[in-house]
Amino acid sequence: MSLPVEPKAVSRPDRAALIGFMIVGVAISLWAVITAVTKIVGITSDSRTAVLAQFDDTPANTAIGPDGAPVEVELSSAFLTLELPTPVMWCLILQQVITAVTIIIVVGTLLSLGRDVLRGRVFSKRNTIMVATAGIVGIVGAVAAGALENFAGGMILDEVAGPRFSPVILEIQPFPYIMAAFLAGLLATVFTVGERLQRETEGLV
Repeated sequence: MSLPVEPKAVSRPDRAALIGFMIVGVAISLWAVITAVTKIVGITSDSRTAVLAQFDDTPANTAIGPDGAPVEVELSSAFLTLELPTPVMWCLILQQVITAVTIIIVVGTLLSLGRDVLRGRVFSKRNTIMVATAGIVGIVGAVAAGALENFAGGMILDEVAGPRFSPVILEIQPFPYIMAAFLAGLLATVFTVGERLQRETEGLV
């Protein structure tokens, strides 16, 4: 007959660090909501809003020479400030909503994980799911928000320059997301193995 292993108490320094981490997480969630609301209000109320647009190394003249003389440069990105068409406005609003929701979900799952660790329960199926959820939601949310920003910039360029101009509508650097996916998978694997080893240890007691 096996007896359950009692959760080990977390040391006082570790408890203080975890509580500090959780307080910072709550602050980050509040900041995300406030930032999203502020930007959405700005998008819907201002007649002119700056939108980041991506260019495919487009030649442009900018006054950076001596006495403000124009110098030809290759433009890879720029902020365009003008009145937003309705589709662009909705793209930017949805981007802010997705960003805020992503941060809230990721922070919420990590806070739940921290609460279990404070109670001495580190490796469990629930915590493994929390780690995997945080990784997946974080990556998907970041990609979706970046794609919406690029789509908004592409539509703005199409509105300004017309069909003769062929901008880079979607440009996402894959390396950060690959690294994030690798780290999320590694953490989920560690928690899965830890959960299995803990079950085996409990079976030996």
